[in-house]
Amino acid sequence: MKLPKSDEHASRGLPITISASILDGLVLSLTPFHNSCNYRSAVVFGYATVVSDEAEKMWAMETITENTIRGRWENSRVPPTKTEMTSTSILRVRIHTASAKVRTGEPLEDRKNLKDDALTAKVWTGIVPSWLQWGEPIPTRTRSPIRRST
Repeated sequence: MKLPKSDEHASRGLPITISASILDGLVLSLTPFHNSCNYRSAVVFGYATVVSDEAEKMWAMETITENTIRGRWENSRVPPTKTEMTSTSILRVRIHTASAKVRTGEPLEDRKNLKDDALTAKVWTGIVPSWLQWGEPIPTRTRSPIRRST
């Protein structure tokens, strides 16, 4: 990706959109028409500029690493090499607008379907929860002993 570094567009930044969604569960209704999902989502619109200050870039890299697995930065080979630093870009995003949407709860049902005893007796309705879970770590062949941070 080519990012502007010094012309007039660089001061404003490159237009950028960032989105994220998390599926919390499947919502199963009496009819496929009302099946849904419980979720959380966000979309951010803004302008991105490249972080050029080395100290700020190093801080961002450490923050991102630590946010993924606490203690990982100090238990890795740091600081990054000059090659790693020059081949990695960190973007600062100035948010212009953002939106978020959340869907929770049970399925919506038509009153007519709810009054149909044969239908409600035959069809299971409810929520099938969904979540992300870390699995058991699988070491590489060249692994070093696990050191736990305190």
